[in-house]
Amino acid sequence: MMVVLLFLGIAVLAAWFLVSGFRSQTMTAMGVPYGRWSLVDRPSLFWMAAIFNLLVLISGLLLLIDEVKQ
Repeated sequence: MMVVLLFLGIAVLAAWFLVSGFRSQTMTAMGVPYGRWSLVDRPSLFWMAAIFNLLVLISGLLLLIDEVKQ
């Protein structure tokens, strides 16, 4: 049960990073505390951070689904 809550927390946090980043147009990659990239100033790093957060979200959801099935 604890693992399910951990994976659920990761998925929720990754979704929050994505929504917050797109709303403010400043994306922060999960686990990178010093990196905040603006869509206007550094669009390539903004999109790389967005893709990274999306991959974390997808992997968290896949791990959650796999854990719930067991």
